[in-house]
Amino acid sequence: MTDRLDRWDGYAKRSADGRPRVILDLMECENGVFRMDGSLESYEKELPGGLKILVNGKKYAYVTKPGVVRRGCVPGAEAKTGGTEDTDLQECSTVVKRASFALEIPVSELCRKNTVRFRLEKASGQEQELSIVTSDYQAKLTSALRYSWWSFSAFMAVFSWKDREATGIMIEKTGRAARMAREMRLLKEILTAPYGSRQMFVVRCVYWLAAPVCSGKNIWLTFDKLYKGGDCGEYFYKYLEDHRPAGVVPVYVIRKDSGDYARLVREGYHPSPYRTVGQRLSYLYASMVFATHSGVPSFGGFNKWEIRYVQDRLRAVNTCIQHGLSVQDLTYDSNRLVNNNKRYYCASGYEIENLSKPSYDYGKDVLRLTGIPRYDGLVNRDKKQILIAPTWRSYVAMPSVMGSSRAYNPEFVHTEYYRIYQGLLENRMLRETAQRCGYRILYLLHPALDAQKKDFHGDDAVKIASSLEISYEQALTESSLMVTDYSGVQFDFAYMRKPVVYFHSPGLPPHYEEGGFFYDTQGFGEICTQEDELVQTICDYMESGCALKPFYRARQDDFFAFDDHENCRRICEDAFAFQKEHGVRKRSEDSD
Repeated sequence: MTDRLDRWDGYAKRSADGRPRVILDLMECENGVFRMDGSLESYEKELPGGLKILVNGKKYAYVTKPGVVRRGCVPGAEAKTGGTEDTDLQECSTVVKRASFALEIPVSELCRKNTVRFRLEKASGQEQELSIVTSDYQAKLTSALRYSWWSFSAFMAVFSWKDREATGIMIEKTGRAARMAREMRLLKEILTAPYGSRQMFVVRCVYWLAAPVCSGKNIWLTFDKLYKGGDCGEYFYKYLEDHRPAGVVPVYVIRKDSGDYARLVREGYHPSPYRTVGQRLSYLYASMVFATHSGVPSFGGFNKWEIRYVQDRLRAVNTCIQHGLSVQDLTYDSNRLVNNNKRYYCASGYEIENLSKPSYDYGKDVLRLTGIPRYDGLVNRDKKQILIAPTWRSYVAMPSVMGSSRAYNPEFVHTEYYRIYQGLLENRMLRETAQRCGYRILYLLHPALDAQKKDFHGDDAVKIASSLEISYEQALTESSLMVTDYSGVQFDFAYMRKPVVYFHSPGLPPHYEEGGFFYDTQGFGEICTQEDELVQTICDYMESGCALKPFYRARQDDFFAFDDHENCRRICEDAFAFQKEHGVRKRSEDSD
């Protein structure tokens, strides 16, 4: 793997003379405009005034903006602790804050042959030509392969090379013959180069062979955690299967060895097993991806190392249907450059307010107030149950492996997290009041801590459940009151207009920054900092039948844009409207 990661240019290497490089984050062509986003290595706060972008030898105007770029293996990037829940260990998960640029050229202004180059003017007046390195799959081209190519409209884009460094981008109007000749060169490189891959050579060949069958399909692909369903992806997939919108081919990706895969099959659905040939083809030919997590290619069947061999073939419009609501500071993995979302579906105006900040870089037309899919299943079925569902902390869980639940952490029982919550479950007053008022207590572990279930001690009064053995919908709809600290499922519970109580222990601060939701002014219930205060509050609620207080009902009504069960319908209609406005992208080689 080490030899392969060195690749053609090697992300870990700087330019031969130590000069900074241009990091190319994104290329796309939309509405007749070619766009390129990138940043300059080593300049984090602002771009130097001497940066020049030359198009066909002439200085071309570009836009500068501050931004947050999350990319694996970017030179000079600093590690981000915590990160997203589904991190591929083969990926280098890093975050760097860096000012960026955006270059836009109307396709009508492109000549038959075009060159884009970057130069930096030094204090002495001399100019340095800058080399280019790509950061992720949205760049379309990859500097890891010499013969990488990408096409849009009637043009083909490739890198120009000098001394094993990409020094410019060439954009040329070409026909099918020229593109296929380039493809043959790339296939040979993938097959024979020491940094190539025979497996990915086969995948790419199969892609071309499948074109007559797959190119005309309007595939809408979605997913949740690969080892567990029951989130927004499954709800949206089921809506598409049950309502069969005209021409849409729904695809839901999940591991075949997961319990939810078998459940979906029993229910009469046809999920796509993760990393099978058919599943990978469905991602390569998808027209839209409805993502619940940010690492879209990994959920599409290609890890960080593999995606470079096929990223030029991706044509899907990425959208976000969410896992947790976007009210915290999520710029490191939810800003525009990560997945280039064209639609970001939200349940609250406060989400849109948060995501509208400049650091996310979303246009107003991207953020859509529709509700999120899993809220369609949130129908109150109260069974006198107290749900305790805290979120996790990155420092108490074992590292994640893509598509699998986390391993057991033998040190977990020595953490403050365990001490606090096991102590709560053993609280005598809480247990006695619950028994007297006819309530049962359910402690639901966060998925990142499922392996720690055996550490918690339950009995007839308190049930301990992992996320793999009970559905969130069941736990939420059957509960009368929810106790949490910062978990995103508080929003699901509040959507049903049921009471929430917060336990913000000073010994367990959150591992993320607040963004657009503030508990003291927007929270859906009382905030307790000590165990005795929390227990007294819960007991008072049980004594009153867990009735929602008008003060907090008003906050819930203010937060959510909807209280119905039509969220999937609204998202589906909006996605169709987007396709109608922009056109369903063809997969024929003529359009590539």
